[in-house]
Amino acid sequence: MFLLLLTCFSVSIFASDEPEENKSYFTASVNYSTNSVWEGRSDSIVTPYIGTTLGYHFKFGGYINGTLNFYPNRKDNVLDQSVLQAGYDFTLIKDKLKGALSYSAYFNSKYSTQVRSEIQGVTSAGLSYDAKIVEWSVNADYDFGNKSDFTLTSSLSRWIEVFSKGNNTLSVNPTVTGFAGTQNLYAEYLKNRVNKIKLHGKKAGTSTASTTATVQTSEYSQFNLVDIDLALPVGYSYHDLSFSVTPTYAIPLHVQSGEFTSHPFYVNFSVEYKF
Repeated sequence: MFLLLLTCFSVSIFASDEPEENKSYFTASVNYSTNSVWEGRSDSIVTPYIGTTLGYHFKFGGYINGTLNFYPNRKDNVLDQSVLQAGYDFTLIKDKLKGALSYSAYFNSKYSTQVRSEIQGVTSAGLSYDAKIVEWSVNADYDFGNKSDFTLTSSLSRWIEVFSKGNNTLSVNPTVTGFAGTQNLYAEYLKNRVNKIKLHGKKAGTSTASTTATVQTSEYSQFNLVDIDLALPVGYSYHDLSFSVTPTYAIPLHVQSGEFTSHPFYVNFSVEYKF
């Protein structure tokens, strides 16, 4: 998962060679995405969202985060998803090899039609290796809900410092990421999406009959390369305040009939304060 993504390998893409502070601290962040995209797939319409996160990072490397995701283009059920995450970041070889472990619990509205709405929990483990010229990372996720998925994510990136003076730093981090795995939970999303729309209509007072879409689930239980993302994160930091803009172009692969992949380009904007 990207994550997002809320998707979550917790080694900062804008990490520099400066030593980590040996103290505990809070973080508060706001993230806006122009569309909710998961492994190159999205809803049938563009679905922007705003995520607010409050976290606490322990000096030994552990952390806890809480996130609320809002969908401002909806008339109701604007608060669609919340996520609680606990994890541990650690260094295996100083300035070279880092690792991360995390568990995330997802709480979705029963009317939710956003593409990640069938996920109830994610267990994640990852490694990143800095070879100076390029940084390589690999992440393994076990996602579960009514079904379960195993996903491997691998990326190559290059952190480039464009400008640095005092406490001001501007950087870019061109990244290529590949996603391979099963898609059983995405198949559940496709099956249940129509029924959730009708349930929402029933809540609003419209009489509807329960139904589900027909999906060839055998295709989604196979392990395939399902998406390649091309991203260009741009970050600026000043003291304990940081900003980032991440345009991403998703290239979905092994696309089946009935999937929604017509909006592959999206942009994430985020602001974070550390205190």
